[in-house]
Amino acid sequence: MSQMSLLDAGSAPALDRWYQEHLRNMASVPGIYSAQRFTTSTPGFPGSIALYSVVSEHAFENPFYQRIRGLGTIAPHIDERHHHVDLFAGMDAAPQVGEDECLLLSDSTQPGGSIDDVAFIWLKCIGRDFSTPYRGIATVARNTVPAFESAVAVYRPASILFGPGAAGQGNQRAEQRP
Repeated sequence: MSQMSLLDAGSAPALDRWYQEHLRNMASVPGIYSAQRFTTSTPGFPGSIALYSVVSEHAFENPFYQRIRGLGTIAPHIDERHHHVDLFAGMDAAPQVGEDECLLLSDSTQPGGSIDDVAFIWLKCIGRDFSTPYRGIATVARNTVPAFESAVAVYRPASILFGPGAAGQGNQRAEQRP
């Protein structure tokens, strides 16, 4: 997961344009088989988060990844206090979140269970920035998002799901790529 916020909301259109191409490129890296971006207005959480499905952390050693990683021309607009990239274990692939759904996220020092009657899957941070020890993730229909009493961010899709993972081909396809 990659998370960030902007220094100025006026930069949002530039970030949206940049991210579309970035996600498309990231999903073409051998070992990365899906990419999707989400946004939130939940206070206290990064405004943007991108989920990537990776075969392993070795995908980040790929020369193509090394050339396209980073924020490029959008870097001056990013609030570095909220910019983190973390590698999580606990799911085979990032969830496919449709336009009529929301992604729910919550950070914790230890894995939990349900939050306000929503079942979360708790992912353990195993690499990169280690911005949180555990991140809870859930997908719900947009019209059923509860009013959370605890620290849960509600993210909406800001892009389509890029990559072969979007077609449900998952790890098999990613491992066969050159």
